[in-house]
Amino acid sequence: MKKMISVVLIVLMIIGVFSGCAPKTNTLRVLVDMEYQVVQTDYALSRAVADFEGAVERAGIEDVEFEFLPKEGVERETAVDRLRTEIMSGKGPDVFLIRCDGTLANYYTGTAIFQIPEKAMESGLFLPLDEYIENAQHAEWDRFLPQIMEAGKTEEGQVFIPLSYTTRAALYRKSDFEHTPSKEMSWQDMLQDAELHDTAAVLGDGAELDINGLDGSIGIIFHTDFILGDLADYKNEELMFTEEELLQRVNECVALYDYTLTEKLFEKPDWAERYLGKEFNANNCFIRGVANGLTSQDTLTMVPLYSDDGGTTAQIMAYAAVNRNTRRPEDAFAIIDLLLRTKYQQSSLMFDFWIFGPSQMGASIHDGLMSKEYKLDPPGSRQTPETGWWMTEENFSAFCDVRDSITNVQYYGALNGVLHDMMLECYIAVSEGEDYTEIVSRTYNTMKQMVSE
Repeated sequence: MKKMISVVLIVLMIIGVFSGCAPKTNTLRVLVDMEYQVVQTDYALSRAVADFEGAVERAGIEDVEFEFLPKEGVERETAVDRLRTEIMSGKGPDVFLIRCDGTLANYYTGTAIFQIPEKAMESGLFLPLDEYIENAQHAEWDRFLPQIMEAGKTEEGQVFIPLSYTTRAALYRKSDFEHTPSKEMSWQDMLQDAELHDTAAVLGDGAELDINGLDGSIGIIFHTDFILGDLADYKNEELMFTEEELLQRVNECVALYDYTLTEKLFEKPDWAERYLGKEFNANNCFIRGVANGLTSQDTLTMVPLYSDDGGTTAQIMAYAAVNRNTRRPEDAFAIIDLLLRTKYQQSSLMFDFWIFGPSQMGASIHDGLMSKEYKLDPPGSRQTPETGWWMTEENFSAFCDVRDSITNVQYYGALNGVLHDMMLECYIAVSEGEDYTEIVSRTYNTMKQMVSE
């Protein structure tokens, strides 16, 4: 009997030793990495997340920890390197909520956790979410734009969930100009069309009216990536355009810049160029920046910036994903499901400033948001006598037509940043009377290497 008791005690001691070494908690880690894309702000990310944390608690998801990376500097670089090592070793956060690098008016930092999100999708690090989406309880997944959702899929299924996107278009008063967006029309068609040539010029030249000022000044923001459309085949690690095609696009944009200045297109009234996101809606888009003669009461024609592949390019502004090694996959997905609730997209600070903003470029993946039925009603909204922001029925229909012409979707990242830097170098070379062919060639080789690494 004593011998049996001794054996039992030994077994219990062994169990105690091993249980003492095991993690005492099964905390669900949620990484929210968006602040590094904001230069300065009065809106605290921690405040927005605290509001969302309350929703998570009310949903009954326990033991959740929200994490943030340093905003900039050596501290951020060190933290990102440490996190990448953790992820590659099969650990890391359970949920990722990330704003794409470069989505603040082309301000690319080079410090994103995943430099090229599309490559990260193919890495096998993330959990396919199809079966969880089928059993979702909170968001209207059947209302999410299929052409945008497709950009989060690999052969394994839906591994990234786009949270917002944007595209580029010129706006005209419908009584002055009409156009129906098309999946078939290409950048080349746009350039050669007598009625659309000037629209191609103002959208593709790199110059734009300053949307943050009222003095009619012209700034520089390059959109060559929108024109190129599909940038790479990330599975096969190949660029989707040749060096000659890249040089041709640069030649065209440089020529268009001279054309818009020579023809004084920016001095002509009754048109504007915009990212078609939260910045544009019937009650708000003309309060910020230069409306150039258009008003919120106008019924508008929207002409997208077409790509050389045909159709329109969209860019993902923010996305979510679940770590493949999470021990709580249902709860991890539930975090994303809760975040994408329709009402939360309409009225939360998290979406208003951090996912759609702060530059207000982002649009919802929900097919109804920004219509009068699905108004945007963020905290502190005082833009109109009525609560909420929305497009008129006619303008929302025009917005949907642009949306339906989307054929290419990019995640803004390192490739876009390199293209932007290349265009800036080329424009400087032109101003100094120098040839930029070598700049284009060097950039192309850099992009090839980035895709194949």
